[in-house]
Amino acid sequence: MPRAICEILGRTARCRAYQFKPHCRSPITFGAARIELKMPAYSLTELTMLHDANPQTAPLSRFECCINNNLQQVTQLCELVTDWTIRKGIRGMAERHRIAVPLEEAMVNAVIHGNLELASSDKEKGDDYFWSEVQRRCRSHPYSTRAVRVIVDLSDDSMTVSIRDEGPGFDPDEVANPTDSENLEIPSGRGLLLMRSFMDEVDFNDMGNEVTLTAHRSVRHAAATA
Repeated sequence: MPRAICEILGRTARCRAYQFKPHCRSPITFGAARIELKMPAYSLTELTMLHDANPQTAPLSRFECCINNNLQQVTQLCELVTDWTIRKGIRGMAERHRIAVPLEEAMVNAVIHGNLELASSDKEKGDDYFWSEVQRRCRSHPYSTRAVRVIVDLSDDSMTVSIRDEGPGFDPDEVANPTDSENLEIPSGRGLLLMRSFMDEVDFNDMGNEVTLTAHRSVRHAAATA
């Protein structure tokens, strides 16, 4: 096994309440309950190395990771958490999309709508405008200094993932239901609908800049593996 991987596996993970890794430049202040929940912090590179070094298992059950406003990093972290959720036996391979889709929706929302503060209505101005604005804000203050903090807890019975951005937040109750006939043409609310459809629990903090997704062990998968 490469020395770098051995160092990651053998080191005592740093537990933090406020302090991020160097690429997470802006600390986030949490309430008392969150302060007590100290997690070992890993970079995405470290998590990827652990993932690749342990192809059949989930070497970590509880950890936190910060990612920048980079959709490639979102995809990487979503795939990693989804793989480990399946390896823990919480969900089967046939239900992979029911984990991966809501995770990616939540993280993309944290980047696009949270940190970059782009509205769903901005998509109506066309793809060229929308994605050029994404790129511009990724390079501009204050958006460029923001990060997304992801906390993962994989037990034998459930997956819980909290995703927090550094944007102003929103009120999920004010998001229009995209299944209503009058909202079918409105490009908003679909991500939230997918989260609620595929996850067992979806909870937002009061500010609306943190969502916690919970998936319990599938009864069908538990019976198949018993």
